[in-house]
Amino acid sequence: VPRLSLNVQEACAALGVSWDVWRQHIEPDVRLVRVGRRKVIAVTELERWLAEHAETTLHNNRDGEAR
Repeated sequence: VPRLSLNVQEACAALGVSWDVWRQHIEPDVRLVRVGRRKVIAVTELERWLAEHAETTLHNNRDGEAR
């Protein structure tokens, strides 16, 4: 069964960031679900955050691929 949500530690690992980066830069922008004392984040919410914060490069090589 695919996971629909991750706890904060798992979300940090999935994004490849530290807990401090999570607290300062990511947590303010994502919706959390509280389950008792636990916080879980929907995988789709993490995907949304990534898409909204993705950067594009301005320069492409001759093949149209980003350098």
